[in-house]
Amino acid sequence: MEQGIEIIKLDIKGMTCAGCVSSVEKALVGVDGVFFAEVNFTLNRASVSYDPEIANTSKFESAIESVGFKSQRLNDLDNTPEPSERSKKEYLKLRRQMSLAITFSIPLVLLAMGPMLGMRLPDLFTPAKEPLRYGMIQLLLTLPVLWAGRDFYSKGLFTIYHLNPNMDTLIAVGTAAAFGFSLWNMFGTELNAEGFYFETASMIITLILLGKSLEAKSKSIASAAISSLFKLRPKKAVLVHEGKESDILIDFVHPGDILRVRPGSIIPADGIVVGGSSFVDESMLTGEPIPVEKISGDTDTEGSEVTGGTLNTNGLLTIRVKRVGGETTLARIIRLVENAQLAKAPVARLADKVAGIFVPVVLVISAITGFFWWYSGASANEILSYTVAVLVIACPCSLGLATPIAIMVGTGKGAQHGILFRNAPAIEV
Repeated sequence: MEQGIEIIKLDIKGMTCAGCVSSVEKALVGVDGVFFAEVNFTLNRASVSYDPEIANTSKFESAIESVGFKSQRLNDLDNTPEPSERSKKEYLKLRRQMSLAITFSIPLVLLAMGPMLGMRLPDLFTPAKEPLRYGMIQLLLTLPVLWAGRDFYSKGLFTIYHLNPNMDTLIAVGTAAAFGFSLWNMFGTELNAEGFYFETASMIITLILLGKSLEAKSKSIASAAISSLFKLRPKKAVLVHEGKESDILIDFVHPGDILRVRPGSIIPADGIVVGGSSFVDESMLTGEPIPVEKISGDTDTEGSEVTGGTLNTNGLLTIRVKRVGGETTLARIIRLVENAQLAKAPVARLADKVAGIFVPVVLVISAITGFFWWYSGASANEILSYTVAVLVIACPCSLGLATPIAIMVGTGKGAQHGILFRNAPAIEV
């Protein structure tokens, strides 16, 4: 690293689409003293290269908060949450919301679209004979779906407040327009059952939640490889002090400590063997399945070196710790893989740039569409249909998600087989 330049990693909270990536990057680059900023939507993380004499963490957090997001500094490897844990929680939350939406959307669609499909509904549910009751049933079925998609509205309003529209803005505006117009046709000056669009708002939210669930599932699978590297770090170690053994947390191990590693245990830190002999499985490091013999030397500095995260197979070893925490070989491997996943390939940069201007352009096109059909003398129902259609079919999320997930899967699988990429552009070469 060049003198006077530091790199900080930030955990970003609240990003929901590729358009958010562009907003956060612009905010970070706008801070004085920042040379380069890169945000990864899949990992929800940012890497910032900056001059520590000019910029600092508080300025980064303020810049990110100004565009509607929260951030937290990732101090070192030991404090970094496993990416798959958050991805799994996100997936389970979205799956619950999706299940609720589907449960109420199916009967709503059958009620609204059934007659068009040739289904015969009881007179109680027909718009011709009982239009108000027909509308009220649709309204009651729609409300739980809107509740399932409440995050779209809260985040959408938040982005409008910060003048930073994203995909949530499109969803919120589109479904609110359909729902509000339906209420107007039901409780307005004249009851008009043909103007009910409850099922439109409901199905939009349901389909988006389905897409978000699949997206979260993909992120969870993609981060599994690096999570498997995290799991190689043991939680505890056996410390030898004045001839007595005691179990301590790995966070309290320091260079120079004497540790005892029993057969079948994971070596907790990088060190030198000062007592005993054994064969150590280093396949996680070298890919070689045959265990390597480790023996003690005549002095404390002449014994075999062992690496944290490798497996002691058959003998009892006593080691003197050389490196712990973020300085161990395993930590450096994890950091290398993380950096490769965080970095963007050229095609990913292009996708994020497109997504950054996509949402504002869609909002303008939608407004122009509505004005055009109004000027052409179209009915209110037709104007709403065309305007909402433009809003809801525009989804840049897949554009900004496909490339990062491909990079995550590629670098993760490579790490499992002992192949490490220093950066994402190398994958495209």
